[in-house]
Amino acid sequence: MERYELTLMYYHTVSSSPQALCRTVDGAIRRVENLVIPGLEKQIREEVTLLTEIREFASSIEVSGKMKSQLSVLKKYLARLGQVKAQKKVVIFTDNRITQKRLHNLLTERGYNGILTYSGDNGRDYSIMERFRNDKNIQILISTDEAAKGLDIEFCPVVINYDLRYNAIDMEQRITRCHRQGQQSDVFVINLLGKDNFSDVRR
Repeated sequence: MERYELTLMYYHTVSSSPQALCRTVDGAIRRVENLVIPGLEKQIREEVTLLTEIREFASSIEVSGKMKSQLSVLKKYLARLGQVKAQKKVVIFTDNRITQKRLHNLLTERGYNGILTYSGDNGRDYSIMERFRNDKNIQILISTDEAAKGLDIEFCPVVINYDLRYNAIDMEQRITRCHRQGQQSDVFVINLLGKDNFSDVRR
């Protein structure tokens, strides 16, 4: 990859979660460790050392600032939905499956019950969406963009873009899963970003 694209990828992964960064760096460490280039042995060792330090630092962060913001936003809008008598249903979009799992675990640890995840691992498993639609005890769906393709969740009044996409059409696809014909209330859209993170810069 070109240096710019590689840098952007790492910044985007950092923006998603420390756990996602650990997985990415693990792959980089394996690749560098397997390099055999005569005359560059020292540089390779230094690179492995640096990557290992990055990985150790990332693994020490259990809950990132973005995750704390997610918790705050979720609490606020679930309360708001109760006030306007809308269904207490929230869809959270992530790019990264590691982040998806971490958010699921974090929300469970913080006392949220009734959380579903959807990533397309099992193909187009519509039963997950039907459970999200029909079970009043299930309030939160954490999804990758698989749920933004051809699925109707017009009953869900809150869209949280935990990870942002660069393509505006992709972002629109997420929103229009809920903001569509048949919607039962206004749709709140919340975008989370790190203003100091290079990958989250928006003009």
